[in-house]
Amino acid sequence: RLLAVTDGLAAGRTQRGIAADVWGAEAVAREWAPDGRMRAQVRRWTRKARALADGGWRDHVPRGPEGT
Repeated sequence: RLLAVTDGLAAGRTQRGIAADVWGAEAVAREWAPDGRMRAQVRRWTRKARALADGGWRDHVPRGPEGT
């Protein structure tokens, strides 16, 4: 899902558009609300995707025996 969010951000998609990419347009049409759970989840994923793109991915890469 984070890759879908990253791709959506790069393509200039809105939060609602990213939600449609992940959950489908019909689900978003039924459930999307400005203060709803879908938007909150997309916002969390957006923060995480941006953090990873800004170098946070390095925290997930195993380090060598000397910590390098």
